[in-house]
Amino acid sequence: MRAALTDKKTDKRERERPKPWTVDEVQTFIKGIEDDRLYAPLLLSLMGLRPAEVCGQRWTDIDLQLGTLEMTNTRTMVGNRTVLEKDAKTAAGERVLPLPRRRWSR
Repeated sequence: MRAALTDKKTDKRERERPKPWTVDEVQTFIKGIEDDRLYAPLLLSLMGLRPAEVCGQRWTDIDLQLGTLEMTNTRTMVGNRTVLEKDAKTAAGERVLPLPRRRWSR
């Protein structure tokens, strides 16, 4: 059994990994979704927020004058019935991020 696990890990390490998007590809994607109803959560995901962090955002976490988003809360669904809301897992998870500025034209 141990040999099978080792082989699986070796295979995973040797697999070709997809390259991250370039800045141009990200900007093209953002332009393509700007009229989509899921624009905000997709943009937050591009900023590096985890799904539970995106779901945990509140309007009070956003400062439009400073152009920042404070990440302090997460929200997950447990068993399709209960919503569990809690603080970020670690102190590093609590952070303030700059909101992106629109640099592309319509």
